[in-house]
Amino acid sequence: MPSIEEIEKLVQQFPDKPFPRYGLAMEYKKAGRLDDAVTHFKKAVELDPKYVAAYHHCGLTLETLGRRDEAIATFRQGLAIAKQIGNGHAAKEIGEALAAMGAA
Repeated sequence: MPSIEEIEKLVQQFPDKPFPRYGLAMEYKKAGRLDDAVTHFKKAVELDPKYVAAYHHCGLTLETLGRRDEAIATFRQGLAIAKQIGNGHAAKEIGEALAAMGAA
C-alpha cells in the first residue's frame, strides 16, 4: 500500500486525474484527516462528476464531521448520478446512507 506521501506525489503529477485524489482522500480518511479527505473527495467529483464512490465516501466523511446538511446534499447528488449512469450498487449504498440519516 502506498504511503500518503507517495499518493500526494501522484496527485501532483496528475492533478487532473480523479483516481489519485480519491485514493488520497481515502488515505486521509483512514488517518483521521477528515477535512483533507473531504477536500480531495470534492476535487475528485469536480474532475469526474460521475465518480459515484467519491460522493458516497465524501458524504460519509461529512456525516462523521457533523456536517449533516452537506452530507445529505452530497448523498443526494451522488444518488442522482448513480441512477443516471445505471450504477445500481452505488445507488443502493447511497440510498441506504440517506435512509440511515433519516433523509431518504
